[in-house]
Amino acid sequence: MVNNIIEQIASGENTINTISLKVGEKDTTVLYSLEKLMEIGLVEKRKCITEEKNRKKHSTF
Repeated sequence: MVNNIIEQIASGENTINTISLKVGEKDTTVLYSLEKLMEIGLVEKRKCITEEKNRKKHSTF
């Protein structure tokens, strides 16, 4: 599953909801995996405060 998540991020998917739909897992499962990937430095979370949707605590990976 982790490889599938990384593949989705590499292909341009950048939200938990979209990634979870593409890999066929629950949001919470994908979030857990993303947190582990962030801990080891393979993935980082970004927020762009200049975009309206990101002012509502919308994160991308």
